[in-house]
Amino acid sequence: MAATEAVNEERRRWPDRLRAWGRVDADQPLLPVVRRAFLVFLLSCYGMTVLRWLSDPVVPHGRSWPVLPVLAALSLAAVRLYRKEHPHPVTDLLVAVGVGVVIWAVGALPAGGVLFVGASFRAMYGRFPSTVAFSVMVLTAMAGGVIVAGGTVADTKLEQYGPGLILTTLMLRLVLLAVQRYETGAAARFETVVRSSRDVIMITDRDTAACYVSPALERVFGLAPDALPDGRFLSWVLDEDREHVERCVARLLAEPQAASTFGCRVPTGDGGTTHVEISAQNLLEDPHVHGLLLAVRDVSERTELTERLRHQAYHDPLTGLANRTLLTERLATARAGGVPGAALLLTDLDSFKAVNDTLGHLAGDELLVEVAARLSRRLAPADLLVRLGGDEFAILLLGERAAPHTVEQIAEDLLATFDLPIALSGVQRTVSASIGIAIANGPVDGERLLREADIALYRAKGGGRARYVQYRQELHGHAVEQLQLQLDLHQALSRREFVLHYQPIHDLGTGRRVGFEALVRWHRPERGTIGPEEFVPLAEHTGAIVPLGGWILLEACRQGAALFHLTGEPLQVNVNVSVRQFLLGSVVGHVRRALERSGLPPSRLTVEITESTLATDDDTIEVQLRTLRALGVRISLDDFGTGYSSLGYLHRYPVDELKIDRSFVERLGSERGTSEPVVSAVMALSRSLGLRTVAEGIETDVQRSRLALLGCDLGQGFGLTRPVTADGLRSLLLSGSDASRR
Repeated sequence: MAATEAVNEERRRWPDRLRAWGRVDADQPLLPVVRRAFLVFLLSCYGMTVLRWLSDPVVPHGRSWPVLPVLAALSLAAVRLYRKEHPHPVTDLLVAVGVGVVIWAVGALPAGGVLFVGASFRAMYGRFPSTVAFSVMVLTAMAGGVIVAGGTVADTKLEQYGPGLILTTLMLRLVLLAVQRYETGAAARFETVVRSSRDVIMITDRDTAACYVSPALERVFGLAPDALPDGRFLSWVLDEDREHVERCVARLLAEPQAASTFGCRVPTGDGGTTHVEISAQNLLEDPHVHGLLLAVRDVSERTELTERLRHQAYHDPLTGLANRTLLTERLATARAGGVPGAALLLTDLDSFKAVNDTLGHLAGDELLVEVAARLSRRLAPADLLVRLGGDEFAILLLGERAAPHTVEQIAEDLLATFDLPIALSGVQRTVSASIGIAIANGPVDGERLLREADIALYRAKGGGRARYVQYRQELHGHAVEQLQLQLDLHQALSRREFVLHYQPIHDLGTGRRVGFEALVRWHRPERGTIGPEEFVPLAEHTGAIVPLGGWILLEACRQGAALFHLTGEPLQVNVNVSVRQFLLGSVVGHVRRALERSGLPPSRLTVEITESTLATDDDTIEVQLRTLRALGVRISLDDFGTGYSSLGYLHRYPVDELKIDRSFVERLGSERGTSEPVVSAVMALSRSLGLRTVAEGIETDVQRSRLALLGCDLGQGFGLTRPVTADGLRSLLLSGSDASRR
């Protein structure tokens, strides 16, 4: 039964095979097409000869019966030639005799097709001499056949058939030779392309055993073409990637003409490994290939570039640590993987801006690199250390490392890394850091962890710094309050909720009032009066300090001009200006506007700046200060001695007076009075530079007298006069007394 089905199946395939044999594809070589056409034409002529012999033979049928076996033999010879079996001289002789038999039985003219086609078909093989020799043999056989049939030599018409047969044979030979050379040239070009290609071309069987390997294997990978392990492509692939490649090959084998591209790693001749990309196609049913076609390309450089770009996308270029993008992905992966716990520690340096301002940005970069190295040494390999930007770092802990007691121990270890000083530009610096901690005991919510850790960090920095704070629910309320404060701050100016208080400045020698410092206060309807220490840092952070500072300048100048018209006293008006006002706005523009609108002479306005303003690496600040000085405005350096600036700034910038910080003044006359040498040095420095000195925070008569003896020019503080409102200052000046003095 099975045999019958096999036979039926074979019969059903014959029409398909016949159609495939007769179909000419666009990419099919030319020579087989020509040979196939000749074979069809030759067999057709043999068939016509049989019909001619049946209808009108020269020799009666009874005597010319050898025609049929001869034609069958000629047909068999033609098929054998089609299958590329080159004829032997004996075969040529037999074919010539067979042509003679046909001519004898059928006649020269009716058998002309056999004569010419047979000779022409023979011209596809051999050299020119053998082709001419075969033509001569055929002509001889034709003459013999005519004579045997009863004709004469004249009847053979050799003069008619001979030249035509020879010329036709030679011309056809030239055509076929051109076709052969074309095919050979195309094959040579293909071979040259394959040999020159940087891709290794392989043809393998179903089991990936190599049938052909291009020479590029040795040029690109340093392996001889026969050096593949077991002669199989799969054996060349690294063990770690072999299962993946086997799956790709299996998919290829499942469907004819299927194509696929995949990557893997393979060993090279120098003992290393490299990444390759393989373009494969199933050509097992292609008659010219009969295998799997593989193009193997070395993509190690592209892989290295991709890895380098990936590293740049997920890592900080300065420290080499992970960046925010990688942290976000790791948090998302932890959430998707159901990690039971996670902790996030946000670390921010407490004095990074001072380092940048005093030593420059290169020193700041040195500090960040050293801090990154120190933090890395304190962490486990599984922990993720991230630089979020600026001087802010994050540490992600997962699993058992996220247990509360473990997190606290890690935070203490991280803070301990800052106990030792760091050498920056040849200078030993001690820096500190603050840490905010957020712990997720359940599913990991990355955004929530970041938000809670940020809130905890804000509280750590606001509560004394150099410490860590773990997020608690009550911290959220404080963060909301700060946000509300920020929102109200932007509207407070338009609501006229800011007011100025004024603290008089006295001549320490005579006690006479020579000016006053404008101090801003915020009257929030729901909270009462708020001091500048609570909202000014927020205003600087949000940029609201620019319009607020412009308003303070205008209001203080108006008050100074009004008091001058009222009392006739040329009081000096001191106004604090933040470094953020210089960087974000135009202090010169605000000062000009305030002077023009108020009518206050420029010489009566003193702009107070801090040392950090001078240390800021921004040329526009120096330009603005010199422009103010050119207008006639005085420049006062506030909180002198507490910052990080160099004394060289006193020569570079136009400074008129130094204000001694209250931290030095408060220790004068006390048991721990170690500040007197510092104050004496400041006095000597200011006198040598021709600067005036002002002492802040005078609380007692002892401090006042000591400062006067040391040569301090001016002073202010609760021990002299408390800050008062504008009305209080007006009353104080009109009364001529210090009613507000404690």
